Amino acid sequence: MLFRSKTGVGAVSTSNSSGVLSDAGGALRQIVREGEVEPGGSGGKFSKFDQIVLCDNGNIIFQATLRDLPATQKQGLWLAKNGTITRLMKTGQTLQFNGVSKALSAVHIFQFTPNLSGQTRSFDPGSGTITYQATFADGTWGIYLIAGDQ
Repeated sequence: MLFRSKTGVGAVSTSNSSGVLSDAGGALRQIVREGEVEPGGSGGKFSKFDQIVLCDNGNIIFQATLRDLPATQKQGLWLAKNGTITRLMKTGQTLQFNGVSKALSAVHIFQFTPNLSGQTRSFDPGSGTITYQATFADGTWGIYLIAGDQ
């Protein structure tokens, strides 16, 4: 679940008041919080959590926006699995599109599935595959898969 804490309480400020929590495995625990450094090595810090995907096995995939980076490198998808956060992809990186390398300018997870709490049409529970739309700097776009075991 996404959370937003009340600023001015404890150590909560406007720069760290939102994040992602999970109770998979029993106790409620914080997965990631606004202001934490993104683990992919970019130096960017999480500033906004746009959407989450609750995978059947307790893992979480989340779409987020980063701060302290150029505008072309601020959005991406991350996987929280067994207490570790791994970047799946981030704007600015290149993907193959019909055999041509293109710079990723936006990524979109598909809408939530009705009657399935927290799961989107992007997640295939049978295979664990994530489907997303990648938009490129030249305006073209494509549908991509991140293979299973998410």
